[in-house]
Amino acid sequence: MKSNKEAPGVVSFELQGSLDISTKDSFLSEICDLLNSDMKYLAVLCKNLDEISSVGSGLLAALLKTLKSRGGDMLLVDVMEKTAEDFRLLGLHHAFPCVSGLEDALAEFNLREKIEENLLSEGLVCPHCGASLGFSPGNQFRCNECSAVFALDENGKIML
Repeated sequence: MKSNKEAPGVVSFELQGSLDISTKDSFLSEICDLLNSDMKYLAVLCKNLDEISSVGSGLLAALLKTLKSRGGDMLLVDVMEKTAEDFRLLGLHHAFPCVSGLEDALAEFNLREKIEENLLSEGLVCPHCGASLGFSPGNQFRCNECSAVFALDENGKIML
């Protein structure tokens, strides 16, 4: 397992071999160091992850929960089909967003930062009725007042 700082607040962390009870302690040790840094977003590189147990999935779930509680997030990168199937069997395939490359993860984190900056500076309101909206994952929104559906572009601006 190794980590690299990719951008301010963004770290990539490579998993290798298995993530299970036998690798739990080393994983926790490295993750605790990262959590004590300025990391907000974590890209977990899974290309060399051969196997993940329910213990490993639980570790990732706890890590994701911790990051989200701090206003951050985690993406799994280059997940192998066997690992994706393990997530499906454990019912976790919706909990762990996956992207196909580190560049995609960095672009997604950059988009989230731009959206957050836009929300903080301008607030997000429905372009149809003016109701205040909250941020939701996936960058798509449905207004609770008028049911209008729209998305945000790469700069965090509303697109109809």
